[in-house]
Order: sequence, then structure tokens, then C-alpha cells
Amino acid sequence: MLCRKSPSVIAGALTVAVCLVVTAQAHATVRRGSIRFPAPTNPPSFQPQVPATQQKAAVDAFTIAYDDVAGTVSATMRLHEPAFWGARTPGAGFSLDTECTQEEGDSDVDVSDAPLLVMTFGPSRPAADEVAGDPPYAQVTRAGYEGSAQGTYSFDGTTSSATVSSPLLAGLDVRCFRFHGTDSEPYLKGGWLSSGAQSYAPLELTRFAAEPVFEDALTRKYGTAFTGATRRYVKCSTFIQTDEDEGTQSTDCMAEFRTGRTWRYVYASVTVTSGDFQASVDRLSGRRWTRRWQRHSRRCARSWRVSGTLWSNDGVCPASLAFRYFRGRTSTGGTGSGAFPRITQYRCKTRRGVIECVNAMGDAMRWRR
Repeated sequence: MLCRKSPSVIAGALTVAVCLVVTAQAHATVRRGSIRFPAPTNPPSFQPQVPATQQKAAVDAFTIAYDDVAGTVSATMRLHEPAFWGARTPGAGFSLDTECTQEEGDSDVDVSDAPLLVMTFGPSRPAADEVAGDPPYAQVTRAGYEGSAQGTYSFDGTTSSATVSSPLLAGLDVRCFRFHGTDSEPYLKGGWLSSGAQSYAPLELTRFAAEPVFEDALTRKYGTAFTGATRRYVKCSTFIQTDEDEGTQSTDCMAEFRTGRTWRYVYASVTVTSGDFQASVDRLSGRRWTRRWQRHSRRCARSWRVSGTLWSNDGVCPASLAFRYFRGRTSTGGTGSGAFPRITQYRCKTRRGVIECVNAMGDAMRWRR
């Protein structure tokens, strides 16, 4: 959790930081991955040839699943022309890992040199395998642990299936897999795991990735005051800041909403740490008010060196708005405030010597110079 207690004036409001950490979504239990391989073909020939898919066992589809609550690792594998190969379908293996790398522009994903989990399975146990047992086998080894967890292997005539469960395999944050291939054909292809729409690949932060996280934070903190709001505005900036040293991505988000007679304004910074697959809200700041006109003291005007009398309907000193007034418009100012025009931009009219400026949410100030 990151706590920062630095008051700042944003959207014309003095805000006080409130610490909150919210992940992109609840902890998912089943992570899945899959790879498809094109069918091999023969080169052009004047002579009749046996189809390439019958010359060597070639994998068509490979899938894996990891249940981090049950500690279950499972896999299925299907060959091209599975009926032709039948019981001759070879064994295979794959690894699961938390430390994953992917070269820019490359679709393949690599695991570390010593992956966290390795599963091997097949219709017969390799002669070099030190674990004794029946011919069909499925086993998982874990880095730093001796021995292996044993499971079951089955073949239904077209698809190989393997499953291993153990309490020592539960609660692991695996994010990628690498298919080692079959006994006769190494493939060494890898990919990122996913759970539903959630991918465990490193997240590239965008406005559209940040907004659901921000809305979730608002729901957690304000509950029905936010979800049942009769009027609301929620937006994150399209401008993404990246820390070149640490690789952290971040963007600003703002919200304003009304429940009954109560209005609330909220500001947040949404971040993604280097290599992480989810965003979090590491600073949530807000205030509340009941909308009514209030006259401010001369001290408010002097804080921005403006003269005259100032009023606001949200209780915030509007001197900065008066200071920035020019030809019927004003704004709260501040770096990045232009990304939130419904809150930060005001249109003004003058009537009987009083300038009144209003934003799209109805926040307003009056100024008699």
C-alpha cells in the first residue's frame, strides 16, 4: 500500500490523500493457456508420398489449466490425425512459471532457466525416469522440492489428458507456460496464461484499462453512494506517464457524482508496476459538499491577488478561477487538467456586473470585480 499525504488543489478543490489499494479484479482461481500448431505438409513431389501428418506425430492443439486453490495442474493434447496415431500418441511436457520474458515483436514467451513447475505425462514412463509406477504417468515437479506429485493420465482415442493435484502446488502466482513438445518432437513454444478476459501478460496501461480499476475503487469506498448516483462523471486521462528507471506506468483519473443532495469529487492515480498484469489505485483523494451559494472572505480573493467579491456553490475558494478568467472562459488549471473538461473547464456570463462561471457538472462561481 502506498500512502501519500500531500494536499493538492485539483479541479478547484483542496483534496486530502486517502490511502487505498485496489487490484484490477478479484483473485481468479483457474488460469489457462493453449497453443495451436499448423499441420505439417510435404514438399512438392512427382512421386506419391505418405502425408506428413502420418510420418511423424504432430501436435494440433495443446491446452493447460492451473487451479491455484485446489493445487491442480492439468493438460490435454491432440495430434493431427489422432485416429491414425491412436495409442502410439507420445508423451509430452510443459512448464509453468512466474518469471516470464517476451522479446519485443515476438509472440513466443520464455520461462526462466529453472521454471517453477514442470509437468510430464504420457502413455508409458520413460526408462530414464527415476519414479517407478504403472506405464501411464503424469507428474509435476516444483523448483526447490524433492520428488514429484503424481497424477493420472488417460487417452480416449483422440485426446491425451493428464491431471495432478497436491496441496504443495496451491497458491502459486504462475503467469506463463512453455510447451516442451512430445517425446519425438520438441516445440518449445510459450504463451501467457489467462483467466476469462484477464490476461497475465504485462499490462500496457491505457485510459480504457485504467477506468474500470478506478470505478472499482469508487465502488469499494463509496458503495451505493457511487453506484446509485443520480448524476456522475468518471474519466481517466489518455496521457500515460512512464518512469524510465522503474518502468512504472501511471495516469490520473477524476470523478464527480451526486447522491441525494450530497456531491462528491474524487481524484486518483492509477498505476501499473513494471511487468505486472494488473493496475491498482495507489492514491484516492476526495471531498463532499451540499450545493449552496457561499460568499468567501477577502482572504480568499487575496490568495490569488484578485480584487472584488467571490461566491461559490461548492464551498471551495474560487480565486484561481477568477485569476484565470479571460473572455468568457476560465479553468482550474494544473498539469493534465485539460483531460477532464467537464470538471475543469468553465463558461462564463456577465449580468449586472457579476461574472458567473459554470462547468458541465454545475459547479459554479460568481465574481463581482
